[in-house]
Amino acid sequence: MNALLAEIQGEIIDRLTMATVAQQKDPMKRARDARLAKNLGGEGFLILGHQGADPHIARGLGLPVPYKGELVSCRVAPAENGADRSVWLGKGWWRLADTNEASEPSPDRDLYLKLSRQMIESGPAD
Repeated sequence: MNALLAEIQGEIIDRLTMATVAQQKDPMKRARDARLAKNLGGEGFLILGHQGADPHIARGLGLPVPYKGELVSCRVAPAENGADRSVWLGKGWWRLADTNEASEPSPDRDLYLKLSRQMIESGPAD
């Protein structure tokens, strides 16, 4: 699952594809586990779904927005405040990483999980 999510970035991955790759009853669990720092999260990846802040993050980064049973994977890097297609993830601005850019861990999901669309797009109020 990690290889699939690392290889297919910026595109919708549907449940059937994940089930084929994971070959287990709960393929979405494998995808959720990929978010962890010990997996792709440690390499700067976000694995975005249809709930909470995820659709707003996908939209803000210019990615397709997943529906129920779909995910989109991307690797992110720190961004300057106000940079095009950047999002606030609870502790700093982030943008899509360039393919040749060095990796660093993605923000902890707990920092952005419940952020509103306005917060993701505008950052914290000063």
